[in-house]
Amino acid sequence: MAPTVIYVKQVLDIISKGGVKGIAHITGGGFTDNIPRVFPPGLGAKIFTNSWHVPAVFKWLQEAGNIDDTEMRRTFNMGIGLVAVVAPEAAERILAESDSVYRIGVVVDGEGVEHVLDIISKGGVKGIAHITGGGFTDNIPRVFPPGLGAKIFTNSWHVPAVFKWLQEAGNIDDTEMRRTFNMGIGLVAVVAPEAAERILAESDSVYRIGVVVDGEGVEHVSPAPDHGLFSFTPS
Repeated sequence: MAPTVIYVKQVLDIISKGGVKGIAHITGGGFTDNIPRVFPPGLGAKIFTNSWHVPAVFKWLQEAGNIDDTEMRRTFNMGIGLVAVVAPEAAERILAESDSVYRIGVVVDGEGVEHVLDIISKGGVKGIAHITGGGFTDNIPRVFPPGLGAKIFTNSWHVPAVFKWLQEAGNIDDTEMRRTFNMGIGLVAVVAPEAAERILAESDSVYRIGVVVDGEGVEHVSPAPDHGLFSFTPS
């Protein structure tokens, strides 16, 4: 058997560069029990279940033991030995410095760990953008081919109060806020029209925040569609 992987050197290097808010070892108790320990009351995590490679041994264990997904994540680490909660500006740097690191989720209002339904496996997803440093302005255009852009409806989701406070305290204009922060949207999925309604029906923490348009870049406008999804559907 192979010895346990020790993360001390990698973790100390990451911590020394700043941006790490908390660290959880995923041991007995899996994601469900270990990740919430690093959060203060009122915060939790949304884990994207298709965002890393799960070693085959876990799939074998699940099938051999007839174990459901919830119990698997409560008992095993599913191939993730350590989770670091990091500031948005640190995320891209950490990903660039290691090929054994995955972005597996986002911090959300609430408590506990919610495992996001794997919408990709059901089809209709054309692209996914993590909204990290660079905000909407830099991250969303990366998923489009030349000639396509996005129109964002600025009042189509709830913006956490911390962003309003930051804007007022720093006297930051709207354009710079959207270029710097995610404004409460951690991930954007570009989806086909026929997939949009299904995704909305399967989650109450999803918003439709805009549409795909001819052109390039991201335009922010006030009118909103009737209901929300933090994905775009072609207009």
